[in-house]
Amino acid sequence: MKLIQTKLNIGIILAILFTLTSCSKKDDNVDGGNIGDKVKKAKFTVTVTGGTAKNLSIMVGGANTSGSTSTWKVNGTVMNDAVVMLESGDFPGTAAKTYTFELQQPANNVSLNINATSNNSSTYKIYYKTEINDVTKDEATVDITSAKTFTKPLRYTE
Repeated sequence: MKLIQTKLNIGIILAILFTLTSCSKKDDNVDGGNIGDKVKKAKFTVTVTGGTAKNLSIMVGGANTSGSTSTWKVNGTVMNDAVVMLESGDFPGTAAKTYTFELQQPANNVSLNINATSNNSSTYKIYYKTEINDVTKDEATVDITSAKTFTKPLRYTE
């Protein structure tokens, strides 16, 4: 099961990277930025509460019009990865655990992908909120049960 999940996660990461770095028109702006980089600020918040048998992956990524990847700050720590990925082990126990992802430079697209199931009768909650250029775009709380698979791909190109 873990091998299948790992292969699935690798496939998802590759798909995200392809999407984020696909062809785009580059227009240099007079201030050195790119006209297409319309996402000036992005902030994603994810909180997971409850459940002891979580099967969960959360991925965040972004790219600018020059094709380079974005840098994210996760709970105050700058990450220099093209895609930031959290898995079940990043949400231990049943206490609420929150992660905040903040874009560190303008981009033409950013994404948040959430995939979740429960491995047994254990249930848990996922709260997520996305803010683009200081405007809340999506916000919800979802109950994850043994009978539910939750997949939420969110992509913003403002």
